[in-house]
Amino acid sequence: MAETPSADRLLAIIELQNAIAAAALNADEVMRVVAERAALLTSGAAATVELLEGDDVVCRAASGATQQLGQRKSSKHGLTGRSLHDRKPARSDDGTQVAVPLMHGEYAVGTLAVANPRSGAFSGEDLETLRLLANIIAIPLHRTRSFPRPRYDNTHDALTGLLNRRAFEERVNVELARRTRYGQSFSLALLDLVGQPLQPLPGLVQHRRCDALYAVGYQSQCRLLGHLLAAAAAGRCNGSAVYSP
Repeated sequence: MAETPSADRLLAIIELQNAIAAAALNADEVMRVVAERAALLTSGAAATVELLEGDDVVCRAASGATQQLGQRKSSKHGLTGRSLHDRKPARSDDGTQVAVPLMHGEYAVGTLAVANPRSGAFSGEDLETLRLLANIIAIPLHRTRSFPRPRYDNTHDALTGLLNRRAFEERVNVELARRTRYGQSFSLALLDLVGQPLQPLPGLVQHRRCDALYAVGYQSQCRLLGHLLAAAAAGRCNGSAVYSP
């Protein structure tokens, strides 16, 4: 029987939703983050996200079970098959595994599952927690299937791979709207790459060398930003400037 998750769990789920929205993660990234949180909240030894592909299911994200990534199996059998068929949570007979369906409209398109070698490890509260986490995955899945992603080169700078000016300004507008609505603050960092002039070289060689140096510099700055703030987004907006909200 489903049990309402504790206040601490509900708060953790809400915080996860906010973090995912702020970071604008894609569907694959959301599945990975949710799998990690599912294992943590339910004290599972492993968690997996499997999606339907034809008559099979393929493991697209895993926590504590990385050897299962990319594995394909029939969608008709086992705990996954039962959850998909019934479109509701399923528990193994020995209580060591539970799975909940990922819904896209009226259709089950995959499962979120956790496992623990200890018999009877999962409670009704754990099932309801997984159901709420599955809904977080369903949103980007629905978006991905309903609205094709824009071409990468329409939103990213060709030299550095960062967001281009237009895409970055759209991201800033989203953050400003979120700040107004929820009263949250955010930071904006401006990094200007300034180096020593290049030695005289033939025009084309110097141009390519300059591009290579800029690209290395931008990528280093992005790695630094990524370590400082997981939800950061970096963009090249003007010459050698890197901005990050």
